[in-house]
Amino acid sequence: TLNAGGLYRTVHKAIWGEEPPEFVDEPLATVRARIGDLLDQKDRWWQLGSDEATSEITDAMTHVVLPFLERMRSRGEMASWLDRAGVMKRRQPAEILGLAVLKNLVGRHAEACELVAVQGKRVIGAWRSRYDEVAQRLGCVPGDPAAPPVARADRH
Repeated sequence: TLNAGGLYRTVHKAIWGEEPPEFVDEPLATVRARIGDLLDQKDRWWQLGSDEATSEITDAMTHVVLPFLERMRSRGEMASWLDRAGVMKRRQPAEILGLAVLKNLVGRHAEACELVAVQGKRVIGAWRSRYDEVAQRLGCVPGDPAAPPVARADRH
């Protein structure tokens, strides 16, 4: 199979409180997808060394994966993808926090703060602290999701 992902450095820093490394593995990407998700929602596996597999993978990379990654250069497209990809159903805290940060960056501060507040109540341990830290970085005020954000400007 083939996995693709794009990292938005600002989102990573808002979640983890530090700059990402220069090279990031796909599981740490802000948005990520398996090739089957992009093609037809069916998981794909190929036999290594097969000429047919090489042709199919090359075609999929050219016509599906690279255009997907190009679209993900937009903060709004990243947020839309995470919504469509069902991050709320998968309940992966880092993906949910990424969605909240992206919503904040595209001017949907109240939605971002509400997402962090509601989902933060559903996690325990280190993730609870992480949600609190992200809420603070986004300028969310406990009990007042409509409070003005600290700064939404993106330097990238």
